[in-house]
Amino acid sequence: MKASLDRDLYALDVIDGATIKPLIGDDGRAPEPPDPAYQQVLHGVPAADFSADELLYLPRNARTHRLYDLSPVDQGLTEAIRHFRKRASSW
Repeated sequence: MKASLDRDLYALDVIDGATIKPLIGDDGRAPEPPDPAYQQVLHGVPAADFSADELLYLPRNARTHRLYDLSPVDQGLTEAIRHFRKRASSW
């Protein structure tokens, strides 16, 4: 998100979500602005920090007990395993 001199929005940058690491405060929540809430890590090195008002982070399958969301592949695998276990128990 880029702001003009008068603080109006004039551009948005697209960032690969796989490079973003959510940060948590002492209370287990994302820090409030102006403190960084997200960190971009490139090649194992922190590249940039973003506050919650600078980055829109929208995980698809948020989980309350994990820092990261559940990927669509993991979700599909969980459903497939559940299906096969149910079929195996009914034989």
